[in-house]
Amino acid sequence: MTEKLLKRAALGFAIGLGVLAAQSSSARAGNLQITITVDNGENVNITDDGVLDMNTTNPGVIDVNTGALNAELGHFMFAGLSLVSNSPGTPSGSYLSLSGVAQLLPGETSGTLEIVASDTGYLSPADLIDTFNASASGTFTNAPAGDTQVFRASQSSANGTKSEQPMTFTSTGLTVNSHSANGLPISFLTAIPYQMTSRMDFSLSNASGGLPNQVQFAGSEQYAPVPEPTSLGLVLGSMAAICLGRRRRTHH
Repeated sequence: MTEKLLKRAALGFAIGLGVLAAQSSSARAGNLQITITVDNGENVNITDDGVLDMNTTNPGVIDVNTGALNAELGHFMFAGLSLVSNSPGTPSGSYLSLSGVAQLLPGETSGTLEIVASDTGYLSPADLIDTFNASASGTFTNAPAGDTQVFRASQSSANGTKSEQPMTFTSTGLTVNSHSANGLPISFLTAIPYQMTSRMDFSLSNASGGLPNQVQFAGSEQYAPVPEPTSLGLVLGSMAAICLGRRRRTHH
């Protein structure tokens, strides 16, 4: 009897090791990348651990070598650019986050810039229905009134592509003006694997006095489980109990 138990335990341990090995080997199966397109036709692709990525020790993180990037661009330059992803995700959520600082070069009359960031291989969360959320922010410095920043977030899978409404920020013309927005949550049936894509579009013009026109930007998207009815009921019940307790203490 003891020998049988030992054999079963050894088999279970071996299976456990196999599962862990499979998980670690697929821990980073995505394709994290940034593609930059400038109005003069220049196009630069940046990949995780590629030649323009300074962060080669943390998979799922791109910290762009802006000095090397700017040498390949015209009309625009970057003071910072990074992308973070947790693909293949976790049961509590998956995310993609883009941030940076872009500047229209002094002397340029106007220019448009497109940044597309994406990652693939997301496997979790994978509930029946999950919720897609997005948010963005932008701070214009020395940007004439009417200059714009537009953020678009999307999730693609075998079920099709789900996209947030574009979040558009328009410069007010003040020396420094900041903007932020949250998208409307979208809940839908989950299909794995899926891809997340964040896109930033800028239209900038020459600032008066020749000052550099700059935008500090951020955009993120998250795919997270919808609270289960039981869990939601417990939360609402707890809130009701707290409110009732407060009312009783007030009356006494």
